[in-house]
Amino acid sequence: MRGSSNFDVPRTLPGKVKAAVLLANPFLLSGVISLFVGIILFVVFVWDFDMAAFKFEGNEPIAQGIITKVQPTGSLENKRRIFSFHFRYATTGGKNFEGISYAPGTQGYNAGDMAPVEYLPEQPEKSRIRGMRMSAFGKWSLLVVLFPLIGIVQLIFAYLRGKKRIRLLQNGWLVFGKITGKERTNMKINNNRVYKFSFQFEANGATYTGITKTHKPGLLEDEAKERIIYDPNRPEKAMMVDALPRAVRRYFEGV
Repeated sequence: MRGSSNFDVPRTLPGKVKAAVLLANPFLLSGVISLFVGIILFVVFVWDFDMAAFKFEGNEPIAQGIITKVQPTGSLENKRRIFSFHFRYATTGGKNFEGISYAPGTQGYNAGDMAPVEYLPEQPEKSRIRGMRMSAFGKWSLLVVLFPLIGIVQLIFAYLRGKKRIRLLQNGWLVFGKITGKERTNMKINNNRVYKFSFQFEANGATYTGITKTHKPGLLEDEAKERIIYDPNRPEKAMMVDALPRAVRRYFEGV
């Protein structure tokens, strides 16, 4: 097998083969979804968040404010409509300011009612009605940044795993091995059951085993012996060629 010049190592893989390996990783799709959903959630929940909310400690000056408008927003919290409360207030220095607070339900307030307003002494324009918050969803909305971060981590993991597989395809040695076991898993891809296969091959005078998973078991059961590519320096690092994407299988056809 290694006598063919087309498969002497290191191999020069076509771009479509490399792309197929990178795109075949399931973490790539989940990473893209997490990143996309995370960006949407960030825009919806975090974009208008006022970081000054973290500065309130509960001992801020209190002013008597007057509510000028109470209106529902388009957001819900535990199935309750979130309302915005527009208000005016004057600080101890006599300066007048306006602000908006948010809370689920009307909290018993109507336009024209008086309400206690707490404000930051060093930034008196930063304020909120006591017991309410400065943004529709409060500090906990910042947790949605975990979604894009998870997506980025998944994409990095998928890329690094794909690069390792590409290096193995470029530098690995080809041998024939055999299937030694097949187990049904609880996973499905495109409504097809994923199976875990155990395989065995010989390299450097020793016998090695490996495991691969696929939702196309027929590709690994059509021959008595299957092609396996392994790292000559670490034979335990091995892959079954027929468990890889179609572009890879075609590249190794006839070997």
